[in-house]
Amino acid sequence: MDNDILQSLTGNAPLSDKLDAYSDYQINYLKNKIYIQSLKDNSNPNITNNEFLNLTMSEIYDNIINVIPNLYKDYSKNYLKNSIDLKQNSDYVPEQLIVKHTLIDLLSTKNIIYLGIIIIFTSFFLYIINL
Repeated sequence: MDNDILQSLTGNAPLSDKLDAYSDYQINYLKNKIYIQSLKDNSNPNITNNEFLNLTMSEIYDNIINVIPNLYKDYSKNYLKNSIDLKQNSDYVPEQLIVKHTLIDLLSTKNIIYLGIIIIFTSFFLYIINL
């Protein structure tokens, strides 16, 4: 009994106790490292998967300014895709059917939201100046 007290006071603990303490230290170190990493991952709850909420003001401004070229690019991409898809199924496809499908697909792009923002700002401005 006196030998245990002497070892604990002088720091001369047996080798197995030192190994146990070292393995406990490593386990606690890994636990803390995982905990800190999870805190870093959850530290900014404002980041979402919604691409519109993650945009900065300069990106929104650039998208609003370039809404016409972006809409044209989306329209030409959708038109080409729809014309290829519809012409694979049949030999004769009316042009208005391709345009109809293209415009329906164009309504689901993100540039339509920017066009809506422009229309809302314009109507609000016209309301303010009583025009």
